[in-house]
Amino acid sequence: TGLVSAITTGPYNVGSGHFTSNADSSVFQYNQGNVITVVNQSIACNVVGPGLGFTSASFRLEATSAIPSRANDTNNGLFYFSNIRVGIPSSLTSYFAKAGASSLTANDGVVLGMKFVGYGESPIVKRPADLSNNTAYTTTALTGASYATVPLGSFFFNPPSDGRKSLLAVVPSRHIVVQRDLLTFSLSAAGKTANVTCGPGARPEKLAVTNVANLPVWPGYRANLAFGQVPQYTTARRNPPLNSTSVVSSYRPGCTFSGMGKQSLEISLGGFKSNKAISTSSPGVFSLGQSNFWVSSELIAFFQTKYPSTNTVSIKLSAFNVSISNATPSIKNLLPATGYAASAKVGSGGFATFPSAAPSVTYPSATFTPIASSIGKGQIAILSYDNVAGSVKLFDANSTAIATVAFSCSEGAGNFPSIVPFDIA
Repeated sequence: TGLVSAITTGPYNVGSGHFTSNADSSVFQYNQGNVITVVNQSIACNVVGPGLGFTSASFRLEATSAIPSRANDTNNGLFYFSNIRVGIPSSLTSYFAKAGASSLTANDGVVLGMKFVGYGESPIVKRPADLSNNTAYTTTALTGASYATVPLGSFFFNPPSDGRKSLLAVVPSRHIVVQRDLLTFSLSAAGKTANVTCGPGARPEKLAVTNVANLPVWPGYRANLAFGQVPQYTTARRNPPLNSTSVVSSYRPGCTFSGMGKQSLEISLGGFKSNKAISTSSPGVFSLGQSNFWVSSELIAFFQTKYPSTNTVSIKLSAFNVSISNATPSIKNLLPATGYAASAKVGSGGFATFPSAAPSVTYPSATFTPIASSIGKGQIAILSYDNVAGSVKLFDANSTAIATVAFSCSEGAGNFPSIVPFDIA
């Protein structure tokens, strides 16, 4: 099988972007990609209860979300997943502690609203927590800490279909941004109950974004649907710092290999950003960037059609471009000017990771400044993939070099997957 290399799990262990089980991997048949974001954000909530009357109290929203990195025009269903936890401030936990409580649990009846910006008339969809599949509420001990984190459950959303078969007819901008709306829940302990309402605020949290491609019908089971899914992952994800987002976006484009034709290649990009709205004086920064390239058995078999003795490969990148809307530069190569050395030899099932020492070493930070016409209008800058290019060196079982094949991964403007959104001030 050749050599198998290490894999980076991204900033704050957000994930590798790779799907390991057959069920997980089938997601790529639906939409050829997935984005996982972890948002840690301070939010204002009102609290009502016996002896309580907090207005705009500072809570913390911790949201792990999954959405397709791109859907296709032929999809007529889009599904988004989010797991929500809320940090309860000591001003409220002390209320329960004084009544004799040692722990807190959310009551049934949690409701979360999401606004799908860019989808038709940007509908708001409300959902109760889904407590199936072992996502029932768990008890949180009261330790006297500044914040006690209480799980509110998992939520599954899909914006309503209006009967049109073409997704692009519903999403002319080709971007759908998932934005938090009203969150309501209640907490009870020691005979006391507090009802909490967290409005969307003046600048609601942008929890995820997907792009809509215009490509031929994708093959596979349920090809008319596009799902977001959190893959099986054993290492605990960590929250990024308050008021920031960690992200990993992955997909499998049909890359063109010189002299050979097209073959899919799984690519991921992990990174980090502040949730602060960007401006000319405070531009957007995408940092801690890092990538995995999966060498699948199908990729090795593809090379063997022309070079039968291919056993392992080494990948060298010449460009890892990203693009952004409503900001400049519109396209940015994440690689440093000096580039990176080719990866170690990788066999079937292995990964080429860039930079090779990730997550300890990452891509240089990329800075984006909003264009003047987008400022002060409540607009969003959406960071997406762009062309990724390089070469693959092929080796036989004796580690003898056989050939070097150039490749380029671009399926046309407008068809690249999403990464993460930036609010524009």
